[in-house]
Amino acid sequence: MAVIVAGGLLALTAVARAETPVEKRLRILEQQLKEANEKIKRLEGQVEQQRAVSRGTQTQIEESRKAQEETAKKLETARKEELKPGQLPVNLRYEVGKGTTIESDDKSFELSIYNRFQGRYTFTDQEDPKKDDTSSFRVRRMKTVFEGHAFYPNLNYKIQVNWAGSPRLEDAYLWWKPRPYFGVQGGQWKVPFNRQQITSSGAQQFVDRAITDDFFTFERDQGVGLTGNWLGPQHDRLEWNAAIFNGNGINRASNENSDHLGVARLLFMPLGKFDYYVESDVNNTPDPRFGIGGAGAYNSQADSTATEKARVFDSGRLGSFFGKGIKGRFDVAQATADAHFKWRGLSALGDYYWAEADPNAGLSKSAQGYNFQIGYFLIPKHLEAALRYASIDRDLDARHGLREVGGALGYFFLAHNLKIQADVRDLRDETPGVPDRETMEYRAQLQAIF
Repeated sequence: MAVIVAGGLLALTAVARAETPVEKRLRILEQQLKEANEKIKRLEGQVEQQRAVSRGTQTQIEESRKAQEETAKKLETARKEELKPGQLPVNLRYEVGKGTTIESDDKSFELSIYNRFQGRYTFTDQEDPKKDDTSSFRVRRMKTVFEGHAFYPNLNYKIQVNWAGSPRLEDAYLWWKPRPYFGVQGGQWKVPFNRQQITSSGAQQFVDRAITDDFFTFERDQGVGLTGNWLGPQHDRLEWNAAIFNGNGINRASNENSDHLGVARLLFMPLGKFDYYVESDVNNTPDPRFGIGGAGAYNSQADSTATEKARVFDSGRLGSFFGKGIKGRFDVAQATADAHFKWRGLSALGDYYWAEADPNAGLSKSAQGYNFQIGYFLIPKHLEAALRYASIDRDLDARHGLREVGGALGYFFLAHNLKIQADVRDLRDETPGVPDRETMEYRAQLQAIF
């Protein structure tokens, strides 16, 4: 009996000591809470360590920045102390198409120096059996340009020399433009008359300009003029020029008389400014761009007998159609209108020309001309095909005509800065009473601007 009683007591004690489910759950939660608190303490310790490192890093950064600023100040002070009177520290950089540029630290002086090379091959097939065919290589242009600003950022200058053949000074001028809408220019530069002449020979769609340019252009001259821009958010949609020149061409020692050549030109780009004076849409213009321009010129009392005579009297131009019987002084008036469109590799342009020479004794003579070109990039920004038609009625009274029909291909490696062009053109000279004279011309040219 005693054994039975003892066993029962032991069983009751075991039952009394067993955990209930609630007690077991509480014990587990207490253990988890303890472990979480220990983890939080470890993380807090790590965060504090990172904050300490960060504070040290920030301090190092601030100290480095201060040291850099102090070093820069010491360097600037040393440079100023080492400079001689009148000497300025300069910056030097190179840009494709712009060449090497030297600029003073205070921005008061800038000089860019670059060159333009054009190496050309020409094969001429003469229809006239009395004339020989020709095959020739030629350095068509080798120009060096010095341009920038001096004294003030808005006082610009340009000097350009062509070394091909006999070295010749082409451009030499100062251009002060304190405001977008007003500027003053003086020296020798391109007469702001016809679009294709204003367009650089380095930015042509064909190997060279059309026949109309050679007949009607004034090329370069010496004088003084006013320039400006107006309209649009950037004041750049309307461009105007007005100038007075000697009227007898490039590099003349003096005027042939006391009268001058007056020129005025206006260009309007209603859809926004674009590179109007660059043929070919080599930049693949994303939005349509269109411009229209016009100009007029008048040279009073241009002397055909002067040693340094006006260009209009050169061989093959309007003045030469008066013959030997009429010499002396002429009133020469000219006008031109042009338009240019570009959009997504497509370009279309047109030029119209008119000229009249009125001698003091005798009847006047007139001439007119047209030039149309269209081009499209078969490979955007690289491969372009183009067509041209140009026509000149050199003497409207006698119907002396000259026609040009041609096509061109151009591959642009770095836009106009590095390109290869090839064109073919049919030139037809139409003179009353004489069989038409036809010439086929094949040309290829490499251009590099560096």
